[in-house]
Amino acid sequence: MTDAAPYAAQAIHHKRIVATLGYGVIALFLLSVAISVFYLLEHSSPPLVFAIYGLCVSLYIVLTIVFVRETRKQMSLWQQSIDENERLLEESRAHNDQIYVAAEIARDISALNDLDELLQRSVQLIVERFGFYHAAIFLLDEGGDYATLRVAAGTTPSSAALVAQGHRMQVGGVGIIGYVTATARYYLANDAHNDPTHHANPSLPETQAEMAVPLTIRGRVIGALDVQSQRLGQFSTTDVRLFQSLADLLAIAIENTRLSQAVRQQNVDLEEQVAARTSELAKANRELNTILDAIHEGLIYIEEGRGRYVNAAFTALTGYDLNDVDVPDKLLAHAIDLEENHAVLADVSRSYHHEGFWSRELRLRRKTGEEFDAEVTIVAVRDEKGQPVGALTTFRDISQQKALEEHKSRFVDYASHELRTPIANLKTRLFLLDRQPHKFREHIQVIHSVTARMQRIVDDLLTISRFQRGLITLDTVPIALQDVLEEVVNLAAHDAEQKGLRLSLELPAEPLIVTADRDRMIQVVTNLVGNAIKYTKEGHVIVRLVRQDDQALIEVEDSGVGIPADAADSIFQPFYRADNVAEPGHGLGLNVSKHIVELHGGRISFRNAQPQGTIFSVALPHRESAATS
Repeated sequence: MTDAAPYAAQAIHHKRIVATLGYGVIALFLLSVAISVFYLLEHSSPPLVFAIYGLCVSLYIVLTIVFVRETRKQMSLWQQSIDENERLLEESRAHNDQIYVAAEIARDISALNDLDELLQRSVQLIVERFGFYHAAIFLLDEGGDYATLRVAAGTTPSSAALVAQGHRMQVGGVGIIGYVTATARYYLANDAHNDPTHHANPSLPETQAEMAVPLTIRGRVIGALDVQSQRLGQFSTTDVRLFQSLADLLAIAIENTRLSQAVRQQNVDLEEQVAARTSELAKANRELNTILDAIHEGLIYIEEGRGRYVNAAFTALTGYDLNDVDVPDKLLAHAIDLEENHAVLADVSRSYHHEGFWSRELRLRRKTGEEFDAEVTIVAVRDEKGQPVGALTTFRDISQQKALEEHKSRFVDYASHELRTPIANLKTRLFLLDRQPHKFREHIQVIHSVTARMQRIVDDLLTISRFQRGLITLDTVPIALQDVLEEVVNLAAHDAEQKGLRLSLELPAEPLIVTADRDRMIQVVTNLVGNAIKYTKEGHVIVRLVRQDDQALIEVEDSGVGIPADAADSIFQPFYRADNVAEPGHGLGLNVSKHIVELHGGRISFRNAQPQGTIFSVALPHRESAATS
C-alpha cells in the first residue's frame, strides 16, 4: 500500500511558490500602472522612467508565465494527491473487509467444533469477501512428508474437484506449497507465470498471482493457507501480514480441534474400556455369584461389621438374608443356643486376628427356631498390609451327616445284636449236637430255624443296600390290587387265627389297576400285614383298598399298642424298634417296604388309630384300565 504523504508535501510547497509569484505579479502590475499614470500626467518622462517601465513589464510577463506554469503544476500535484487518497481509501476499505473476514473466521473458530466445517467455512469466506479465484488449506500428514489438500473453495468447480481427488504436494518439493511447508515462511508470487517457484496447476489455469502462508503451532508447521487471484500484482505485504494472522488463528483452531477430538476419542475409548471392564466385572460377578450360589454350604461375607454378601444356600439353610446379619454378634445371638456364647465370640475374635482361621461344630437355630448341627468355618480376608478387613464364614449343615454316622453306628450295633443271638444259638446247638448225638434231629431243626433267620436278616440288608445304590429294578406290569391283597390275606389267615385275631378284607366293587412289580407289592403288603398280626395281642386286623382321587390307597389297620409319637421320624429306619414293642424282630421290613413303594412313585405313611392301634397307608398312582401299556 503506497503512502500519500509525499504528494501532499509537494503540493503544499508548490502552493507557497505560486502564492509568492502571485504577489510578485500583482506588485509589478501595480508598479506598471503607477508609471503609466505618472507618464500621462507629465506628458514627458526621462529615459530612466521608460527603462524602469519596460523592465517592470518584462518582469510582469515573465512572472505571469512562471505563475501560470507553477499553478498548473500545483493543480497536477493536488490531483495526484486526490487520486492517491482515493486509492488509499479503497485499500483501507479492502483492509477493513479483510479484518472483518478475520473476525468472522475467529468467531467461527470459537463456535464450530467440526474441523472440516471450520476450514471449509474459512476458505469460503476468503473467496467471497476478497474475490479471489481460489483459496485452499493444506494439512501435513502424520509422517510430515506430504501436504494434503483438506478443503478448497473458488469460482471454479475445479477447487472442490481437487479435494475429491486427494490432491497433495510434497513437503520441500516443487511449488509454493512445498516451499512454504518446508521453510515455514510465506511466499508471494504476483506474476505467477514468470515466478520460478510457482507450479502451474492444470485445474487452475486462470491463476495470475499466488500467495501462501504457513500454518504453524509452537514453531511446528502443520499446513499452509493458499490463495490465488486472476489479477497480476494482487498481493502486498499488508496482505501477507493479514493472512498470516488468519493462518495463525486457523493453526490454533486446528490444533485445538485435534486435541479436542483426541480427548473425545480418548474419552470414548475410556468409556468403552470402562464399559468393557464393567461388563467383564459384572460377568465375573454373575459367574462368581452363580458359583457361590451353587455351593451347598451357606456362605456369608462380613466387612466392617456389616454383612456384604450371603449366598442362596445360607438363606435356605438359616432363613436369614443380608438384612438380618448386620453384625456377627447379631447372627450369633440369634443362631447359637449355647451358654458359652461370649466364650465362643472371644475365641472367634482371638483366632480371627491371630491365626486368621476358626472352625468348630455348633448347634445353631434357624430363623424359624428349628435347631440343626453345623460346621462353622471363619477365614479372615486381609488387605495388602496383612491386616484383617473382612471375614468369610461358611456354614455346612452336618445334621444328616451326624444322623448318618449315628445311623451307621446304630446299624452296626443292631446288626451285631441281631446276628449275635443266632450265632450264639448256632454255637450252642453245635456244642449240644456234639454232646447229644441222640438229639440230632432236634438240634438240626433249631439250626435250620436260626440259619433261616440269619438268611432273612442278610437278605434284607442286601436288599436295603441295593436299594440305596440304585441297583434294584422293577418288573412293572398293570396289576389289579384286589388280587394282591386277597393273596396276602389268604396266606396270613392261619397266623391271625392262631392268635385269635379277626383278619378282614375290604375291597371296592371295581378293580383298582396300578402299574407295579407284583412280587414286590406282595412283599410290601405281606410285611405290613405280618407286622399288624405280630404286634396285635387281641382285636382285629383290617386290610382295605380304596380309591382316593387319582391314587389307589392300601390301608392296614390293627388294634395293637400303636406307635409312640416320638418315633414318627425313625419308624422307617433300619433296625428301629419302638420301645413299647416286646415282640422279636430285626426292624428291617418297614425300611425295605419304604424303598419299594418310593421306587414305584408312591408313598408310605402311618397314623395312630382310635381308640388304639395303628393304620399304615400305601398310596400308588392309579390306572384307568388293565390294558398293558
